[in-house]
Amino acid sequence: MMFLRNLRHALTRHLRTPCCQAMLTVESMLPASETWNRVMGRGGFLASGTVEKLVEGDRFSWRTAAGEEISGVVQMAHPPIYIGGSLEQANDSLFGITSMPTGVMLTFMFFGLSEAQAETIQSRWTELVRSAVSTSAAWAEARA
Repeated sequence: MMFLRNLRHALTRHLRTPCCQAMLTVESMLPASETWNRVMGRGGFLASGTVEKLVEGDRFSWRTAAGEEISGVVQMAHPPIYIGGSLEQANDSLFGITSMPTGVMLTFMFFGLSEAQAETIQSRWTELVRSAVSTSAAWAEARA
């Protein structure tokens, strides 16, 4: 299903636009449900915004713990396992965030971005996830 959504997006929005794909994983020592809660919580992608009740076609607007604004349209939402959609701040590129038993997988389809632009986004998001699932972040949140 996801492949077909990605293909539809590429053909209808980015025909003949160069595409770069990336898949990154960040390990977590936490249970998958706790990893999702941290990554999609105030210390991660959702300092403001929500994934609750989002379905395909819904618009979303988030602000991360690092202050980055993220907005777009949901392609698929299955909390507490997966959320994916378009990323308006990156030329309507696509992203996916998956909570797995061993950590988090970030997937990207960047359309029309330079390699440096794509790597900058990947680095910011990877660091955000690392920070959210770190044991020191868990300890600080527990004390708050």
